[in-house]
Amino acid sequence: MSAAACPARAFVTEFLEQNHVHPRRRHFANSPSQILDMVQASLGVAVEGERLPSAASLLRRPIAAEPDTRTVILTTVAGRPLGPTAALFLKLMRARAWSLDATALAAAA
Repeated sequence: MSAAACPARAFVTEFLEQNHVHPRRRHFANSPSQILDMVQASLGVAVEGERLPSAASLLRRPIAAEPDTRTVILTTVAGRPLGPTAALFLKLMRARAWSLDATALAAAA
């Protein structure tokens, strides 16, 4: 079961193909609550975020996966006033010890 624009859909499809599992039916939904309703009705399984609420009657299992990494480039124009949200974000990002993260990543590799 999946939402039409679900980012985990490709992961699940690849996982099923690697394990030679070919579902006979696929169900699509427009919201997480619709997917939850179908799972509770025993129409299939779902992959969802660990922070999403679910019914106590459902069995949940974590999926072990490599952590995602993402490169972000933060740029601003010198002298241009920023809104309060952007200014706070920029201040927090400048205060973070980014060199420690780079060192930890290099040591883990």
